[in-house]
Amino acid sequence: MTLSNKKRKYIERLASRKPAEAIAKELKLPVALVKKEIEKITGKPVEEREPVLEKFCWLLFLAIALLLPFPIFRTTFDYANYPKTIFLQLGAMLVLAIWLLNGRLVKSISVFKCPLYLPMAIGFVWGGLNVFWANYSYLSLVQWIHWSACGLVFFLAAQLLDRPKRRNQLLASLSIAGVLVSVMGILQHLTGLDWVHQNAPPAATFANRNMATHYVVGTLPAVLVLLGAIRGRIITWLCAGALATMLTYIYFTVTRAAWLAVSGQFVFLGAYFLWDRLRREPAHRLDFKKIAAFASALVATVCVALITQLNSDKIEGTKAKTGRESKAKITASSGIIEKISNTTSLRFRLIYWENTLKMIKDHPLTGIGIQNYRVQYPNYHEAQREDNELNLFRAPRYSHNDFLQLVAELGVPGLLIMLWIVFLLLRMSHKLFLREEGKPGRLMAVNNLAAIMGICVIACFSSPFYRATPPYLLAVNIAMLAQLTPWPRQKDGKKKLVFGKVGHLRFAVGGAVVSLVLAVIWGTLQYRWVKADGFYEYQRFSIDQEDWSNVIRFGDKVRKLNPYRADTLNTSGAALLKSNKNKEAREVLERYTHYFPHSPSALFYLGQVYENLREYDKAEATLSHAADIVPYEGWVHRILGRVLVAKGKKEEAMKEYRLATSATPGIRSFHFYHGRLASELGLHGEAAEQHRKAVEADENWDNAQKYLGLILFNELDQKKEGVEHLKKALQLNPKIHQADMIRSLIEEYESTILEETDTSPDDQ
Repeated sequence: MTLSNKKRKYIERLASRKPAEAIAKELKLPVALVKKEIEKITGKPVEEREPVLEKFCWLLFLAIALLLPFPIFRTTFDYANYPKTIFLQLGAMLVLAIWLLNGRLVKSISVFKCPLYLPMAIGFVWGGLNVFWANYSYLSLVQWIHWSACGLVFFLAAQLLDRPKRRNQLLASLSIAGVLVSVMGILQHLTGLDWVHQNAPPAATFANRNMATHYVVGTLPAVLVLLGAIRGRIITWLCAGALATMLTYIYFTVTRAAWLAVSGQFVFLGAYFLWDRLRREPAHRLDFKKIAAFASALVATVCVALITQLNSDKIEGTKAKTGRESKAKITASSGIIEKISNTTSLRFRLIYWENTLKMIKDHPLTGIGIQNYRVQYPNYHEAQREDNELNLFRAPRYSHNDFLQLVAELGVPGLLIMLWIVFLLLRMSHKLFLREEGKPGRLMAVNNLAAIMGICVIACFSSPFYRATPPYLLAVNIAMLAQLTPWPRQKDGKKKLVFGKVGHLRFAVGGAVVSLVLAVIWGTLQYRWVKADGFYEYQRFSIDQEDWSNVIRFGDKVRKLNPYRADTLNTSGAALLKSNKNKEAREVLERYTHYFPHSPSALFYLGQVYENLREYDKAEATLSHAADIVPYEGWVHRILGRVLVAKGKKEEAMKEYRLATSATPGIRSFHFYHGRLASELGLHGEAAEQHRKAVEADENWDNAQKYLGLILFNELDQKKEGVEHLKKALQLNPKIHQADMIRSLIEEYESTILEETDTSPDDQ
């Protein structure tokens, strides 16, 4: 069939504006003929029209990449990380369903061949089994589901990132998101912007600045690649401005791990370009305009750092309203004195790592269970070391080294799986950088490796793998790296497995339906769990107000919506203890200690409950366990001493009282009861010393004045000082117990002094 000049001109006019299929339909011509004519006109092959569902699938994947840092639920306790987790999980299931449905519509499902599928699949299976023997399975399951969702993101990215255009679009989306996060963080630092609540500003939408740097470090290499790959003066300088913005924000966070990670990324990128220049045929030519833009970004960052340093007294840095003041802690009586340590964070990290190695030694095969680090850590804490993260009301959740923590939680099998994945990444890098066929993808591969390296450097000092966004960034960067790698092709010469049989397509429909159903079920469940987390926030607020009835009420609401959530049991048990509902408190706290058997606070509260119920043997065992974990907490020794007194073990009780007053000096009740017991045991000097410290802590405490006076008067023959304290006691409380006896002692002493004065010889 030949085309008339009129139809040729019509095709030439619309070739750049309409797809070939639409033009062929209008002219009633075969599509192949129209495509052939367009190729003659443009000199380029006509790209196949993207199916609508496939295009929508990609756009949704791109939207997730762009929006992931921004979901936030202010009314919940975990208001920053939890929403991002839900957004990613539901988004991944929806993308999977659309991808499968698209395969059904086009009657072909192609799966990219990648050797990483096997170790990742084995890792997810092992992690799923790990849930069953974890002490607190709920924590393990929740974390395993998120890692599985990120594994699903890896699989989908490996299928969707098969075109250079899409890879560039993904890098652009990640760059825009990273810049927006950085801009918000800078405004929070410089102006006190309070649109988003924060715990440790400037945190953008991540609640904590350290968590925000995880994301910015993971997206910063994308900006560098765009700076080097995209042409155009405006785009180049926009990328340079974006780079300067992200570096400035990282500087403002004062996060040393992020500084180290970015430094490592720059060294890695510099080493790559130097290596490329030394090769016989460099893959990249020098572009002085781009070098100038990159240098300008660095100079701008340094200038901002110097200016802010010189004007630090004028800048209201890190004063954004957080909406979350430090939480008041429930204590046994008048409160707990928080200990301030001058030891560096590195020293404490070394303590955590040492204790983590002990966990690995004790559980080499099975591990302790995913996310069960905080459950087991107190049991491995060295009692003679005071830990700034471990005290009566706080225990560390993370080891500050994700690699060590993963081995502790997943055992040696988890370590072998990680090494397997690292080996495959090194193999991919070898193919990309040392083989000629890998030359076209090297620049983008450098971005992927720099992003992976940056997150891994931070993981050596923090906990990015347990957050919402860093595992996602790892997934997409590893998938992109896999797509760029020139893998050995199969006999058919293809890099993909194509499934086009009827049975395969039915499986695709079934998989899509299952994915959608799971998304609906999971979304409904998450809706209830989000409401539960909101009530948990109210419960924490009620603790601050010491409103014990509301603490109990909101705790019940949390467990009604999410019965697997045990963290409310401890606070509810404490509130029940404060409300003198000891039997209910025992039930609740025993449930909590089933999941957290080494929690110092739960043991402390439960020991008091047992004491109130006169179950002294259980009280002694429970409080002794708490004292072994936190021997520097005076309240534990004080209550344990009281239990031992009730059991008639006064000598052992005296040891606990001594530990209480030495560990937490300055609390009047500690010194008072220490003094009372010492007096009963005939240790009058020690008794007087402790009562004197009680008086120093509160000179208006009548009983402390009375007993100090009686000991000094009756036992230590320091009658003059004793009478002074006895008079002070009567002055404070004229009706104090034994008031008549005290008055008679004072009168007897004063009459004796008067007689001595009368019988003394006159001065000559």
